[in-house]
Amino acid sequence: MSDEKSGPGAGSPPSDRPTSDVASSDGFAGAIRAHREGRLAEAERGYRQVLALRPEAPEVMRLLALVVHRQRQDPAAIELLERAIELAPSELQTYRDLAAVRRARGEHDAAIESCERGVSIDPQRKEAHDLLGNALRSAGRLAEAESAYREALALEPDYTEALSHLAITLRRLGRLEEAAPLARRALELEPESARHHANLGNILFQMGEHRHALAHQRQAVVLDPKLARGFTNLGMTLATLGRLPGAEDAFRRALSLTPADPQALLGLGNALVGRRRSWEAEEVFRRALERIPRAPAAWDGLAAAFEQQGRWSEAETTLRHADSLESDQPARLCRLSVVLEQLGRAPEAEEFARRAVALAPDSAIPRARLGELLLLQRRLDEAADLCRTTLADEPEAAWARFALANLDLLQGRFPEGLEGHEARWKMPDFAGANRLDEHAGSPWRGDDLRGRTILLWAEQGLGDAIQFARYAPIVAQRGARVLLAVHRPLLRLMTSLDGVEQLVERSVEYPPHDEHCPLLSLPYV
Repeated sequence: MSDEKSGPGAGSPPSDRPTSDVASSDGFAGAIRAHREGRLAEAERGYRQVLALRPEAPEVMRLLALVVHRQRQDPAAIELLERAIELAPSELQTYRDLAAVRRARGEHDAAIESCERGVSIDPQRKEAHDLLGNALRSAGRLAEAESAYREALALEPDYTEALSHLAITLRRLGRLEEAAPLARRALELEPESARHHANLGNILFQMGEHRHALAHQRQAVVLDPKLARGFTNLGMTLATLGRLPGAEDAFRRALSLTPADPQALLGLGNALVGRRRSWEAEEVFRRALERIPRAPAAWDGLAAAFEQQGRWSEAETTLRHADSLESDQPARLCRLSVVLEQLGRAPEAEEFARRAVALAPDSAIPRARLGELLLLQRRLDEAADLCRTTLADEPEAAWARFALANLDLLQGRFPEGLEGHEARWKMPDFAGANRLDEHAGSPWRGDDLRGRTILLWAEQGLGDAIQFARYAPIVAQRGARVLLAVHRPLLRLMTSLDGVEQLVERSVEYPPHDEHCPLLSLPYV
């Protein structure tokens, strides 16, 4: 999750007119207007004309420094800011701007030194400590940043900027339980702040509270429709919840504000892959690679587009390139295993799967991939042994129980297989991809249905819906009013099914009902 910037960046146009008598100058007012409108050469001329008349006006020097910084004249900008500090050493905004210019040049130590000077001028100013914390956080010195923010809060416990920035720092340190109350307090103090909503949403997302995160991220972009990173984070949460149309829209909104943002491009590409629009995804990932050619995630995404298109040789080449940038990633090795299997190279596929298991022996995905390979090769006893060994070590390993269920079904042990098949809903990726989150409460488990309304819904593909819709009349015979939700292409076909009172398309909005049950759970129930 990305954080919004901590205040104006270097080169930001002036938000207010300075308060000194310089502001009365018509030339100065024109320079500020040109600055705000992005006419930098005109703004520079105007500021220099004012300085020719008032050579020791620090606020004009500061604004001129921002303009020349935007025109990539950083040495001149730094010189102007240093001179402005000499003339007005208590003006904290000048230290902020100097630190921003230094950070933009990658000079993090110099940026920190500028902020430390601001603190030394007046150690009782909470803003100075907050500013130092921001510089330290940008340099990755998170423990020192935490101390600086706590200094600011010691001076004023409800200082919202420091509360928010400390929450961000603690989130990055992995101390989410400490970060959340701070972010909540900042939001209580400023409930209409888009940044505070976004910050709390990011923390809740990392805590796994995705629905609560979503509410705050939505509110952030409502309050500030130009919050580009807010849309990116909203897209990430929607994608995690399996709501890919909404995720796609959020990422596109982010890109309308920052067209070259790599994170938004990656998010959009992944959403398009999830929506089976791999040709569009391929183009998006190529755009991302123009910006971040050494980012393994972009190469992984491009490979996913190739995989979806069945371009297995290109997928292999792309995944191997990603591996050269970031080696020994179990998830990528599992994908290489799948690609090699598709290319008919089963021994190599198994080798990669076993490498993934060795690297992540406690992870479900590598063992599941190896088990899948063994099943595909009809090495059923080996597959069963792998699953049982996993369950002995990790009784809650849903994928292993699910795989054993498939083995039971394959070998005609239907009661055991159907019961174990329910473990699929304990696999987060499966549950998200198959829309369990659209349904409130637990699925029906065989209780009396007389006089009640039940929604039966298609969870996976069209074939599965056709296969298991035949259970709907049996449910109706139990006295239930049956609603059936299926994919749009199946609606006409399903009108021939007895016992269904109302047929609807799979969606997020369903008619009122008392119970629900996915179609593939009906044989077990």
